[in-house]
Amino acid sequence: MAFGDAYNTENWDAYTELMCAPMRARFTGTVMDYLKKDRTNTGVTTVSITSVSVDGDNAIVTMDSHNEALGSASASLPVKRDEDGWKICQTY
Repeated sequence: MAFGDAYNTENWDAYTELMCAPMRARFTGTVMDYLKKDRTNTGVTTVSITSVSVDGDNAIVTMDSHNEALGSASASLPVKRDEDGWKICQTY
């Protein structure tokens, strides 16, 4: 998954480009500084997509992840399709 690859390689421009505009607007300043520090402290995260549920221009991606420092977890992320393709769009 490109989002996970961008996170693991610390390619923050690519990481934020894979977000919808409202989510990307939140990932500036202190939020980005915290994310970068968290990545440095926790190391690489591997991700396996377990399911995708599509409803028009919206979808939910469910994944299993494993992190060197944090262990394993399952998570779901909302994605939205816009003119540039599918973007992660968690806006709360």
